Amino acid sequence: MFRLFFIFLLIISDAYSGTIVDYFDDRGAALSTFPEYQIEIANKNQVRFWKTKGGLIQCIQFSDGNVGGLWFSWNKRQQYRRKISIYRVSSCRFPLEKYNTLASQYNRYRETYFGIQLPQVVMESLNQVEIGGNVWRVEKTAKEYLKHHPLPFYNIETNRVLTYRYGMGFASELFKEYINSDPRNNMTRKSFIDNYVNQVESTGNQNEENYSEYKIVIALGLGWSNDPKYLEDLPYYVHMFLDDMKSLGVDLEYVPVDPYGTTFENTQVIEKYLKDHIHDSQKIILMSLSKGAPELIRALGRLNKAGLINEDSSLKAYMNISGMISGANIAYLEKYAPKWLLKIFGMSDLKEPFLFIKPEIMQEFVAPYAHELPNTLKYINLTGILPGDGLIKKDDMAMTDAILLNKTLKLFKGANDGLVEYPGTIIPNAWTENTYTIVMESSHMILDGFITNPKTLKSYDLFEDQYRKNVYKALFMTTLDLIEDRE
Repeated sequence: MFRLFFIFLLIISDAYSGTIVDYFDDRGAALSTFPEYQIEIANKNQVRFWKTKGGLIQCIQFSDGNVGGLWFSWNKRQQYRRKISIYRVSSCRFPLEKYNTLASQYNRYRETYFGIQLPQVVMESLNQVEIGGNVWRVEKTAKEYLKHHPLPFYNIETNRVLTYRYGMGFASELFKEYINSDPRNNMTRKSFIDNYVNQVESTGNQNEENYSEYKIVIALGLGWSNDPKYLEDLPYYVHMFLDDMKSLGVDLEYVPVDPYGTTFENTQVIEKYLKDHIHDSQKIILMSLSKGAPELIRALGRLNKAGLINEDSSLKAYMNISGMISGANIAYLEKYAPKWLLKIFGMSDLKEPFLFIKPEIMQEFVAPYAHELPNTLKYINLTGILPGDGLIKKDDMAMTDAILLNKTLKLFKGANDGLVEYPGTIIPNAWTENTYTIVMESSHMILDGFITNPKTLKSYDLFEDQYRKNVYKALFMTTLDLIEDRE
């Protein structure tokens, strides 16, 4: 009943209030769906666009002179996949009938709906609208867009502007293309995929390498722990990670941080651990997950600023997996989230609930030491970027809930991996000269993605046990390639 009442209000306010305006310019070219850009139409008599104060395509006037057409409308505030409504109009003013559909179904209507074929430019406009666009773009791909509009840098504000203009999905693809446009990142990603495919497709007869000179030191993320007193209550995917790491054949040590501790407390624990092990006989490769990243970055920066890290130190590399470096917008849930929801995100037991993972707090926490990171280490980012419309297609982990919440509550202003706005998941080149980034088509969880063999085009679904565990082995081996300068 409420929905019908809302539709009635929409019809009354938009159709009968006289807000429809003819938007042809002096040359006869129609203004587009998006008010910031003009579209040229080859045959200006074939179709006409009308627009309301909402910036929507309203109706089409046919070239045979009949007054009437179709009126397309959508929720402009929605940044992900939008539902587009179709109205049948008789006079380009008064809606008579309404049909609901998705833009992806317009191909079915193009040839058959009232015998009308929509111009290609209209189809392309609706496709861009469907994935959240508010500004028309000529370029069909992210690579083509960056070719014509190169970005000198990519920060949070850049990401938010691109998201408003083109939607969550396309902004994500622009961030991915921005990363991959760096030849070093392309090289590293190729090495990672080669290492992964070799692991997955090996017959098992290959001689195992001896990694005894290395150990991986891990700073886990929010709500994650290897401490037996927490294990029983942790989600299954935490157990999966711990088991997968055991299978690497490398010595492991977990920094004993509190899974629900504050960033300042955990940083002190990490800093003390590194001080005690900075001259170990084994070479140390650091690893952080999510919230572990800002804590480890601050600890490293503080030690380096104090002159305790140099080329003779045991620290050789740092693998950052889905860092929460710029904070998590999900923290704003504190205003209205029930306890069961907070438990899903590991936030029900925090010592200082939400405060220290809010973006403004986290960025202030990291900033003083971001540029103090030692250049003697190699820094490898593994980050998830959701393609297409920015929605997860297959996941039963926490990020699905996060994205569904964001669709409703608008917690994020920019494209994100479900938890962190880009580029806040990575250590950027501006902070240290030895940074390499590998992009996964996934969410913050990484394990809801897939890896494709570029030679055979076979895809490996990381939900499956036999494919998932090789991700960390491939990342470790890619890191060794960089440390030892292996081709």
